[in-house]
Amino acid sequence: MTIQIEKMEIFDAHTHIGSFGWEGYRGDFSSADEAINELRTCGVIRACTVPWRAVLCETEADLDAGNAEALSLRERFPEFIYPGVVIDFRWPARSLFWLKTFQQEGLRLVGELVPKSAEGENPFTHPAWRELFDAVEEAGMCLQLHNTTGTAKVAKAHPRLQIIGSHLPPSVLPELVALPNVVLDISGYQGGLCLHSLDKAREAFGAERLLFGTDYDGYDPRPFIMRVQHAFTEAEQRLVFRGNFKTIIEMDLAWHTPASGNGFRRGVATAQSVSSASAHHALPISR
Repeated sequence: MTIQIEKMEIFDAHTHIGSFGWEGYRGDFSSADEAINELRTCGVIRACTVPWRAVLCETEADLDAGNAEALSLRERFPEFIYPGVVIDFRWPARSLFWLKTFQQEGLRLVGELVPKSAEGENPFTHPAWRELFDAVEEAGMCLQLHNTTGTAKVAKAHPRLQIIGSHLPPSVLPELVALPNVVLDISGYQGGLCLHSLDKAREAFGAERLLFGTDYDGYDPRPFIMRVQHAFTEAEQRLVFRGNFKTIIEMDLAWHTPASGNGFRRGVATAQSVSSASAHHALPISR
């Protein structure tokens, strides 16, 4: 079934906007304004984003800069950007600092986290991850993981933790079906682009456990939108495009803007505040 895009409110639960001046950036945009305008032309009205510098961090400075940029993007585009925070087992104290910072901003999404070469063949299973995932769970936040064999291990070890598995790799999905704390986003090559991938995910997980995501700006959102329109009924599309993420993140997607009087604080982690916290003391996270 195909319906007009403008009839749907589309929330992209998996994007990477930012890091335009970073040497590791490989995208086509020079500013957040350009990247966001392109998403809007596709019919996307909100986007969860984590800058590439945070996602692909190989230094603690990259982690700091990427997370600070995510909060800055939210400050500039409060009606459009919902930022996720990146944590990393190599810098647990600093990761706890950023968890605390995002939690205090009323934000609930951790990730997307991607496997790092330092972990070898068993991503997200290093002992240092346990403390961090315990903190995420205690804070009542959601964890978005690049889908690997580690996703099921984390979900089983933390059954009260809401996990979003990113992408639809066929070798990983069967083990995730029976784990009720796992939902999937359809981003990336093995998501909305591969033939029958969405149909199989719909059959196994149901529309209620699938989120719209693209991995933008690595991919064009339009094919993903068309695939959802083809694979799901109109009622299911409303769940995949918007409703499921709204339920998971427990927020009003009419949006929390500074003028809404909802109590969300809009402080931004600046370069100065990041530097002042450089003692890297682990900060407790309270619910």
